[in-house]
Amino acid sequence: KEIGSMLSEHGFQVLYTRTEDRLLYKEEENIKGLRKISDLKNRVAYANAYPGAILISVHMNAYQSASCKGLQVYYSENTEESEKIAEKIQSRVVADVQTGNRRQVKRGKDIYLLEHCEIPAVLIECGFISNPEECRKLSEKEYRNRLCFSIVCAMIEYEKTANAV
Repeated sequence: KEIGSMLSEHGFQVLYTRTEDRLLYKEEENIKGLRKISDLKNRVAYANAYPGAILISVHMNAYQSASCKGLQVYYSENTEESEKIAEKIQSRVVADVQTGNRRQVKRGKDIYLLEHCEIPAVLIECGFISNPEECRKLSEKEYRNRLCFSIVCAMIEYEKTANAV
């Protein structure tokens, strides 16, 4: 929500696929095993209903090893712009907030949301909650605000270059 709020303050029109931690499914899809699939399909359909939009999906990562850390951005292969946006976000966050982060952007292979979006789409893993140090940082409002601000700055930079053509 903070990213959306900051983007709105900078003149972006922001639409949310959801604003709370709940799945998006219709009552007839409220069947165990079907809810998660329906949620993903419904978010993709919503995003694709706005052909001029950019989908930014924000998450927290976790892994078996507590040593993994750092923001990482995945992009849709369905549009050329997705990779450009992912690169902008990754490099801006590394420059501003996570100077030791060596992660690279990755294709969103086997990520339903990215594979099925027809618009530019990225999925941001903000960090690893399985890493105690990073989890502590991610729980701090100031740190999250710095991440959000970097992501928003990257989007502003992207829009400037996209509109300059």
